[in-house]
Amino acid sequence: MSRPPGNRDAEESAKGRMRSLLVPAALLILSLILLGACAGGLFRVRHVEVLGAGPDAGSVAAVAGVGGQNIFDVESDAVVRRVATIPSIAIRRVATNFPGQVVIYAQVRKAAIAWRDGKTLYRISPTGIVMNPIPRTSLPILTGPAPGSIPEGVVAAVAYAARKLPALPDGAIALFHIRKTGALHIVGRAGWNANLGQGGTQKLVDRVATLAAYLRTLPGKQIPTTIDMRFPDPVARYGP
Repeated sequence: MSRPPGNRDAEESAKGRMRSLLVPAALLILSLILLGACAGGLFRVRHVEVLGAGPDAGSVAAVAGVGGQNIFDVESDAVVRRVATIPSIAIRRVATNFPGQVVIYAQVRKAAIAWRDGKTLYRISPTGIVMNPIPRTSLPILTGPAPGSIPEGVVAAVAYAARKLPALPDGAIALFHIRKTGALHIVGRAGWNANLGQGGTQKLVDRVATLAAYLRTLPGKQIPTTIDMRFPDPVARYGP
């Protein structure tokens, strides 16, 4: 015997009301479970893995400052800012893995030249960042006043000159020096001192190329004491 249509509608309505109550209740229970997990430390950062930092991995993990932090509160930008206090390391990416792991993808900055501060040598990145001290190096060495950073154009010019000039007649280099004014000087073993002045990467590299062309004209001639490269054509001076 079939039920009257009115009874079927009442049953369906009751089931609908029950479902509408069950969904919020389930969400509430899930929220309470997650809240309890957070309060209980389930989502605390327990492991920090640093990839690509070499021997500085431990320092990067310590400086990152995320150990014990709630994983939902880990901010990549904040980690990058803190690790920036280690100049030799660049951060590529920061990833979080639930429930409690942070992975920091790092990269050791390459050095283009070195800079000597008194008796201490430092690696210098292509962009002029003064990085970690080193006991010795085969990189070209720049001397001069202690800077916060080396101008990028100076770094490029020194690196280029170190490759370009030594193979030329009288092109062996005795010294790269940056003055307080920021002017770059290159001193040759033959006795010349080239003033390249200041400028961006292209300007200073062009001046090194012009200096190389000028040195090719010197064999058999008197070696100038100074060569001013700040003009369209080198200006040579002789004497003390």
